Amino acid sequence: MTSTHNSRPLGAFLPLVNSSAEATGLQLDSRIVQPGDVFFALAEEPARSRHIQQAQALGARWIVVDEALPLPQVATATLLPLPEPKRHLAQWAADFYQQPSRSLQLVGITGTNGKSTTAFLLAQLLEATSAALAEQPSENTSAKAGVIGTLGFGHWRAPLTDTGKTTPDAINFQRILRNLADQGITQVAMEVSSHALDQGRVDGVLFAAAVFTNLTRDHLDYHGDMTTYAQAKQRLFAWPNLPLAVINADDAYAQVMQQGLAPSTRVLTFALNTQADVRAEACTFSAQGTGFDLISPWGTQRLHSPLLGRFNLENVLASLTTLLALYPAVWPQLSKITAALQPVTGRMHLIPAPANCPKVVVDYAHTPDALAKALAALRVHATGKVWVVFGCG
Repeated sequence: MTSTHNSRPLGAFLPLVNSSAEATGLQLDSRIVQPGDVFFALAEEPARSRHIQQAQALGARWIVVDEALPLPQVATATLLPLPEPKRHLAQWAADFYQQPSRSLQLVGITGTNGKSTTAFLLAQLLEATSAALAEQPSENTSAKAGVIGTLGFGHWRAPLTDTGKTTPDAINFQRILRNLADQGITQVAMEVSSHALDQGRVDGVLFAAAVFTNLTRDHLDYHGDMTTYAQAKQRLFAWPNLPLAVINADDAYAQVMQQGLAPSTRVLTFALNTQADVRAEACTFSAQGTGFDLISPWGTQRLHSPLLGRFNLENVLASLTTLLALYPAVWPQLSKITAALQPVTGRMHLIPAPANCPKVVVDYAHTPDALAKALAALRVHATGKVWVVFGCG
């Protein structure tokens, strides 16, 4: 991944290293090291030795290792044995890229399902709100919103750049934030995976809000059991100085997410089926989308979303709750900006067509369970038959 960042003095981001020598970049992957980079050799042996050799061959100037482990021999680079580099890496990367999260309004979204769609919807809403409150069309506003997640990173309307992971490693994550800030993006909705929270990839970041979508069985090969999985997700809501937590009250793990919250953290819940701060009632489903009454602390308003499926209504509620908590002044314009939401390409995506044509929806569901849920979601929108065309990978 190319960085737009300039070099930094070594001592500016590695506080235990007293050196003004300029580092050109930070790398965890020895295959992409460039001359003048700092390479963090954090793998176990024997991979660590191979990675160090490759990093030196590509011009790494410094090699950071854990001082508690046997120190390797280096030939052309300077060895930097430091205490617990895995634990401090995210903070060092944030310092190297000059704390980009401080110039961004960053919303972290975690959960098993719905993270990508919620991030995509929230980015649209944030950008449209900035335009609405500035009383100018969104296409002319200087405010821009971006996304980071499974689909990639970048401005929500532009083709995204692949990251390879839902939440990138600590160095790439800070590099991406710097890249987005340098593009003029001011608001970012990002997916935060349980792996990232457990491994500290997003440490040292300032979040304006944290959003919980839901929790179902997933990643138990990594976490071992649902309790550990939930505890990893909950770390986002116990984040230092977190101003806002938005939680799906319909989910069985809603109470778990609220454990350990700071007294200063404002909590807002949303739901379709239970009592919550923000609810959707009187829902109607048609080929044009979903209509619903939004019941909220800011009032009640009839809204229309062009997104299909009841599960997408949950994603819309999560996004709207976060938006209104951050920008309550947008309430009078909420109907207009909600009606203009665009679905994620390939996820319950309604293809534009003349009114007299059958409605065509594209979804990337590729497992029996996912396909069954997609068809059930579309059934409530259809007045006639639902036909399915699918293929194998």
